Amino acid sequence: MTQKQKSPTQLREHYLQTLGIVQYIPKDLADEVMVDNSVAPEADNAEIKEIPQKNNEKTTIDKSAVQAVRTDDAEVPLALKFVFWQPTDQLLIATTTEEQLPDGQQVNLLAKIVAAIDNQLSGLPQFDVITWPPHPSMQSGEQEVREFTATLIKSRLAAKSTKLLLVLGQSAENWLFSKQQRSACDQGLLAIDSEVTAIIAPSLEQMLEKPQLKRDTWQIICRYLNKIALKANL
Repeated sequence: MTQKQKSPTQLREHYLQTLGIVQYIPKDLADEVMVDNSVAPEADNAEIKEIPQKNNEKTTIDKSAVQAVRTDDAEVPLALKFVFWQPTDQLLIATTTEEQLPDGQQVNLLAKIVAAIDNQLSGLPQFDVITWPPHPSMQSGEQEVREFTATLIKSRLAAKSTKLLLVLGQSAENWLFSKQQRSACDQGLLAIDSEVTAIIAPSLEQMLEKPQLKRDTWQIICRYLNKIALKANL
């Protein structure tokens, strides 16, 4: 069974297993999930076929040529890197990066943002990095990435008693939320469900380049804190 043939439930289980967080699957799905571990690591690679020639000789198609044709005719493989911080059980932070991981200046700025959200916090834990694709043999089209990130964010939120998800940058917003969710964002705030709210802010790099964006982010945080205070007084 190739990855294309896996059901949505099997894909969710496969991604969770890849992330090392299979324990967060609901019990009622446990009997339904069946992961086919017999697929070889290179099962998704292009098949090498022999084509008979007119002189009845056989020649083997070069594998790189097959992959080049596939790149031209199909989606270009995607490579993404997600970075997560979990300062408290109730706060999860997510962003994306291309090459370099967040540097000291960016981490210091994030620490100040976190302190603005919760003044009891004075620092940040070590971040976690999750890459797509998790291993080279996995397909890397947009559909596969969105299935993976949907599983990733749900499992991260379920792992702790998360109340606030801070998403930094347009790339993280695009990949961690569906189009429908993004359209429901109201002035930087998105209600994921009755318990979890997302703050969608510019990336750390953008805020350092354009200080005005720091003030914009602070205003979003203020709206969130006011919303929480109002809810607590009801």
